[in-house]
Amino acid sequence: MKKAKSFVLAISGILLLFAACTDSGLSVDPAKQKAIIDSTFAARSVVLKDSISQVCEERMKIEVAARADSTILAIQAANEEAN
Repeated sequence: MKKAKSFVLAISGILLLFAACTDSGLSVDPAKQKAIIDSTFAARSVVLKDSISQVCEERMKIEVAARADSTILAIQAANEEAN
């Protein structure tokens, strides 16, 4: 979540920077501006997706282990009741 917020802040900062440049008489080619924003967005998206994937994988390991443990305990309890 922190990375998503920092990503949004970074994009907002870049857009404000470009707006400030345009207002002060310095102009940036719109195509170049779009290319820079798209490049930054693509790079940040890759980092964010990798981070989210890593967190999901770790969480799955924990949750699958917990679910497997509870299933095994339930089967053992059912077997003990049957005996």
